[in-house]
Amino acid sequence: MAAAGPRPPLGTTRPLVVHGRVRGLYPGASRRMRLVVRNPSSTSVRLTRVTARVANASARCHARNVTIEGFAGSRAIPARGSVRILLPTRMRTTAPNACQGARFPLTFTATMAGA
Repeated sequence: MAAAGPRPPLGTTRPLVVHGRVRGLYPGASRRMRLVVRNPSSTSVRLTRVTARVANASARCHARNVTIEGFAGSRAIPARGSVRILLPTRMRTTAPNACQGARFPLTFTATMAGA
Protein backbone atom coordinates (compact mmCIF):
# COMPACT_ATOMS: atom_id res chain seq x y z
CA MET A 1 0.00 0.00 0.00
CA ALA A 2 2.56 2.59 1.06
CA ALA A 3 6.28 2.71 0.66
CA ALA A 4 8.21 1.32 3.59
CA GLY A 5 9.73 3.96 5.81
CA PRO A 6 12.23 3.83 8.65
CA ARG A 7 11.52 1.40 11.45
CA PRO A 8 9.98 2.86 14.60
CA PRO A 9 11.97 2.91 17.86
CA LEU A 10 11.88 -0.23 19.99
CA GLY A 11 8.82 -0.48 22.19
CA THR A 12 6.50 1.27 19.71
CA THR A 13 3.94 -0.26 17.40
CA ARG A 14 3.93 0.06 13.64
CA PRO A 15 0.76 1.17 11.89
CA LEU A 16 -1.85 -1.41 11.03
CA VAL A 17 -2.05 -2.44 7.37
CA VAL A 18 -5.54 -2.65 5.86
CA HIS A 19 -6.51 -4.28 2.57
CA GLY A 20 -10.07 -4.61 1.33
CA ARG A 21 -12.28 -5.11 -1.65
CA VAL A 22 -15.89 -5.62 -2.61
CA ARG A 23 -17.16 -7.06 -5.85
CA GLY A 24 -20.49 -7.15 -7.59
CA LEU A 25 -21.66 -3.60 -6.88
CA TYR A 26 -24.14 -2.04 -9.27
CA PRO A 27 -26.80 0.65 -8.79
CA GLY A 28 -28.99 -0.43 -5.86
CA ALA A 29 -26.76 -3.33 -4.74
CA SER A 30 -25.56 -4.00 -1.20
CA ARG A 31 -22.55 -6.19 -0.46
CA ARG A 32 -20.07 -6.78 2.33
CA MET A 33 -16.55 -5.50 1.84
CA ARG A 34 -14.00 -8.01 3.08
CA LEU A 35 -11.08 -6.46 4.93
CA VAL A 36 -7.89 -7.92 6.29
CA VAL A 37 -6.30 -5.85 9.03
CA ARG A 38 -2.69 -6.85 9.66
CA ASN A 39 -0.57 -6.00 12.69
CA PRO A 40 3.11 -5.90 11.64
CA SER A 41 4.17 -5.03 15.18
CA SER A 42 5.86 -7.36 17.65
CA THR A 43 3.16 -6.59 20.24
CA SER A 44 -0.52 -7.46 20.32
CA VAL A 45 -3.04 -4.66 19.74
CA ARG A 46 -6.78 -4.20 19.89
CA LEU A 47 -8.56 -2.93 16.77
CA THR A 48 -11.22 -0.44 17.82
CA ARG A 49 -12.29 1.32 14.62
CA VAL A 50 -11.93 1.11 10.84
CA THR A 51 -13.27 3.67 8.38
CA ALA A 52 -13.10 3.76 4.60
CA ARG A 53 -13.03 6.90 2.46
CA VAL A 54 -14.20 6.51 -1.13
CA ALA A 55 -12.79 8.59 -4.02
CA ASN A 56 -14.31 9.13 -7.45
CA ALA A 57 -14.04 6.18 -9.80
CA SER A 58 -14.23 8.47 -12.85
CA ALA A 59 -15.57 11.82 -13.98
CA ARG A 60 -18.94 10.13 -14.55
CA CYS A 61 -18.97 7.99 -11.40
CA HIS A 62 -18.59 9.94 -8.17
CA ALA A 63 -17.69 8.71 -4.69
CA ARG A 64 -21.04 9.90 -3.29
CA ASN A 65 -22.66 6.92 -5.05
CA VAL A 66 -21.04 4.44 -2.65
CA THR A 67 -21.42 4.26 1.12
CA ILE A 68 -19.33 2.07 3.38
CA GLU A 69 -20.21 1.56 7.02
CA GLY A 70 -17.22 1.56 9.34
CA PHE A 71 -16.29 -0.92 12.04
CA ALA A 72 -16.48 0.07 15.71
CA GLY A 73 -15.80 -2.55 18.33
CA SER A 74 -12.96 -4.50 19.82
CA ARG A 75 -10.98 -7.18 18.01
CA ALA A 76 -7.66 -8.49 19.27
CA ILE A 77 -4.88 -8.75 16.69
CA PRO A 78 -1.87 -10.79 17.82
CA ALA A 79 1.67 -9.69 17.16
CA ARG A 80 2.41 -10.09 13.43
CA GLY A 81 -1.12 -11.45 12.99
CA SER A 82 -4.27 -10.36 11.24
CA VAL A 83 -8.07 -10.33 11.52
CA ARG A 84 -10.80 -10.29 8.92
CA ILE A 85 -13.80 -8.00 9.18
CA LEU A 86 -16.76 -7.20 6.95
CA LEU A 87 -18.00 -3.69 6.20
CA PRO A 88 -21.52 -3.23 4.77
CA THR A 89 -21.19 -1.46 1.41
CA ARG A 90 -23.94 -0.05 -0.78
CA MET A 91 -24.24 1.64 -4.15
CA ARG A 92 -27.09 4.15 -4.46
CA THR A 93 -30.00 3.13 -6.63
CA THR A 94 -29.62 6.48 -8.40
CA ALA A 95 -25.98 5.82 -9.33
CA PRO A 96 -25.36 6.12 -13.08
CA ASN A 97 -24.76 2.94 -15.05
CA ALA A 98 -21.15 4.13 -15.49
CA CYS A 99 -20.63 3.07 -11.85
CA GLN A 100 -21.45 -0.59 -12.48
CA GLY A 101 -18.19 -2.51 -12.17
CA ALA A 102 -16.21 0.70 -11.57
CA ARG A 103 -13.07 0.67 -9.42
CA PHE A 104 -13.30 3.20 -6.61
CA PRO A 105 -10.04 4.19 -4.90
CA LEU A 106 -10.33 3.59 -1.14
CA THR A 107 -8.40 4.96 1.81
CA PHE A 108 -8.67 3.07 5.09
CA THR A 109 -8.07 4.40 8.57
CA ALA A 110 -7.67 1.93 11.44
CA THR A 111 -7.56 2.85 15.10
CA MET A 112 -5.97 0.59 17.67
CA ALA A 113 -5.32 0.39 21.38
CA GLY A 114 -2.79 -1.66 23.28
CA ALA A 115 -3.95 -5.22 23.98
